[in-house]
Amino acid sequence: MSVKDYYKILELSPTSTPKEIKQSYRRLALQFHPDKNPGNPTAAINFREIQEAYEVLSDPEKRSRYNYQLRKPLRAATSVDLVFSPQDILAASLAIGKSVSLTDIFRMNKESLNHEILQLLSPKNLETLTRAGMKNLNRQVINEILYAISPLPYHLLGPILENLVVLAENDDSILEKINNYKEQRKWRNRWDRSYPWLVLILTILLCWLIYSSAGR
Repeated sequence: MSVKDYYKILELSPTSTPKEIKQSYRRLALQFHPDKNPGNPTAAINFREIQEAYEVLSDPEKRSRYNYQLRKPLRAATSVDLVFSPQDILAASLAIGKSVSLTDIFRMNKESLNHEILQLLSPKNLETLTRAGMKNLNRQVINEILYAISPLPYHLLGPILENLVVLAENDDSILEKINNYKEQRKWRNRWDRSYPWLVLILTILLCWLIYSSAGR
């Protein structure tokens, strides 16, 4: 699905400051206000889009999330690494976590989720996060990714967890959390693999007991 270019709607560039965003919004809102354009449906549509664009671009968190979504199709269409800010990366991790929480786990495209998370944790993005040195933000990213990968099968977790360890750097508490998560998933994977055999053995045992009781 295509993403509306809110910067184009407000006649701005992605590097525009909050002050420039507000100034452009006021100018365009005044120009296309319904009171100044009675009976003009095109002006009414433009006015609504201007309001929608300003609502997103004037909010730092919404703007960071939007910036990531705006660049995502470009990233898929080119081999060139695009540059994201730490806030963009956090916003993207929050968006992935929210998407996972709203999606039926049995209908989820797990390969696509795995690919999206690995893209988010690309070497360029990891370098951006570690260079910024924003420990609390990095913790948030790690926590969101640990939540988002819960539906993924165990065999896909290795590269993601390795990248999270790189991002954690010297943060002992978050490194312990990653390691504990890995161990929990390892045991869960063993149980998932053993469960069908356990059910089969119990079924055979139950059938044998019934057969033995009937033969007496």
